[in-house]
Amino acid sequence: MKTKKVEAIIEKASDGIYGIYIPAIPGIGVIGDSEKEAKENLKEVINNIVEQCKKDGVKDNVNSGNLEISYRYTPSVFSKTFNIFNINYLADAIGVNTSILRQYKTRKTYISEARKKQIETKIHQLAKELLVSL
Repeated sequence: MKTKKVEAIIEKASDGIYGIYIPAIPGIGVIGDSEKEAKENLKEVINNIVEQCKKDGVKDNVNSGNLEISYRYTPSVFSKTFNIFNINYLADAIGVNTSILRQYKTRKTYISEARKKQIETKIHQLAKELLVSL
């Protein structure tokens, strides 16, 4: 059976609980105390659906578990999961004072070409690290 590609959405509630659902497969939604736990719960639910449908002799709606799941984060979860997008973290990671980085961003302070290049190089390095973690 051919693998079906689906997208799962990861959200984080105000109480800190993570939720994951797959829009293309109605009725599948899980929660967990962490992102990792929610992903594990999603796999478990899919496996349970496959097993139960086999027992009942009916076709399942999860492609017999042959799913390639890509995860999409809501913006708040993304910025918490990948803290590189937090200005304080970014400033620390590239070795620039946070307030100076904000001033560069709003163009309230002049940024030299050398400093621009230094920041650009560090951001590229951080982007490579981010790619590895995905």
